Amino acid sequence: MGSDREGVIERLEPPRVFGYTWPVDGLPDGDPRRTYVEFALEPTSTGTTLTMVESGFAQLPDAGEHKTAYSGNTEGWTDELGELVAYLDGQA
Repeated sequence: MGSDREGVIERLEPPRVFGYTWPVDGLPDGDPRRTYVEFALEPTSTGTTLTMVESGFAQLPDAGEHKTAYSGNTEGWTDELGELVAYLDGQA
């Protein structure tokens, strides 16, 4: 099971866009640096395309911090979006 994170909604355009900032994993509590995550839905002729982007890792100049945060979030999003695909395919 994951851990709790506090995010701040930065962009909300129902029903197509939802964006928020949240703390960078691995940094001390109270560190002001955050990443921005945005989900966008786009209708297509065969359904809907979900585009998800997380940005803000460039503010981590230390190679170790950058690698830890980026790889951890990439792995986490791969898992979470994989669960969403399985759910939508009726496999969950």
